[in-house]
Amino acid sequence: MEGKQNMSVWRTQLLNILLVGLEFCIFPTLAGVFFIHRQKGWRFASITIAFFAAIYAVTQICPFVALRQFVMLVLFSALSMLCYRAKAVSALFLSLAYLAILNLSDIIVLYGFTALTHQSVSDLVALPYVYYMVSYSAKLLELLMAALLRVWGVSHIQHKPQMVTNYLRFGIFPLASLISSLLMYIAAAEAPEIAPTLLFCVILLLVTDIGSILLLSLLNSSNRPR
Repeated sequence: MEGKQNMSVWRTQLLNILLVGLEFCIFPTLAGVFFIHRQKGWRFASITIAFFAAIYAVTQICPFVALRQFVMLVLFSALSMLCYRAKAVSALFLSLAYLAILNLSDIIVLYGFTALTHQSVSDLVALPYVYYMVSYSAKLLELLMAALLRVWGVSHIQHKPQMVTNYLRFGIFPLASLISSLLMYIAAAEAPEIAPTLLFCVILLLVTDIGSILLLSLLNSSNRPR
């Protein structure tokens, strides 16, 4: 990679907020399968917004990775117990699994993408738009893993057998978007001047995929026999 990209402070903060926010939106798609809702409507919305603000503050303020992960584990567990009928051990287990998905996805995408283009992480950081492309692409992998875990949870926790087509329905869009983001990353690595446009495309793919999974979840819930 050649050249140096500049990004304004406000744009960096906006991308960080959106990144954490979209990451946060994935959690309820899992919790709603493993636990029964305790809060709904405006109560649920107000509690989740408050926890999102707390989690975002932790990601920005806490300088120690281990401490940050511990605080996020506590916050996600507390969120599960407040918004869902979850016991402490169950909430802790799901939060651990979710954080493991987040960290594993970040590592796989970061080192996988850089290895494919023979770039170092330091080269990547020097190009902020390309770096954020990788960060948002990691969320696509997180969404894919969470979607597959969600289908598994419906089958094994709610004891409702799931066909292979259900895994495909929830996983096909994040998988296709992840492949697309990889191709866009390769293009941005070759021509960093188009990275801002490609970053917008990756964000749009992520938002669309989260929306599609939430819609599929809603449709599945409404089609359940009462």
